[in-house]
Amino acid sequence: DNTDRGIVLVTQSGDNNDSTTFQDDDDSVITHTQSGNRNTADTDQGSEDSISTITQAGDDNTATVVQGDVSDDQISTITQNGDRNTATVVRQGSDVLGPADDNNVSTITQDGNDNLGSIEQVAENTTHMLTQSGNDNSSTTLLGDDTSNASPLPTAITATILQSGDRNVSTITG
Repeated sequence: DNTDRGIVLVTQSGDNNDSTTFQDDDDSVITHTQSGNRNTADTDQGSEDSISTITQAGDDNTATVVQGDVSDDQISTITQNGDRNTATVVRQGSDVLGPADDNNVSTITQDGNDNLGSIEQVAENTTHMLTQSGNDNSSTTLLGDDTSNASPLPTAITATILQSGDRNVSTITG
């Protein structure tokens, strides 16, 4: 049943770019693809089983993904190739009745220039992957178990940060 499914595809090529999307449908897919110049892409998804993909190629970049309320089984991927970079993924779930904010995967890949990456997820069975290849780097990952769920089951929370060259700094808080 795809009655809740929403699909948004945005493709931009050059100059002043900008893209903002909001979806509140389950099983939603949002894809931003930007090529060059001023860039910026924002995604706000407040639903379950959602996928967000942001790909930027160059220049001033910035990408923000906010997935939340009930953020179960969500996947977000941000890929930036060069220049000023900055990428943020935030999951703001409210798991008051059980495992409603679980099984999320966030990936940020930044290849070069000024970088900065941030992933914040507080839920069960989550995976964070942050990869930075070169230049000024820096990364922050906040993770934790959702304490409002009184389930006795063990949780799996994985955070991986890979940094290759230049000024590197990385923080994992959990």
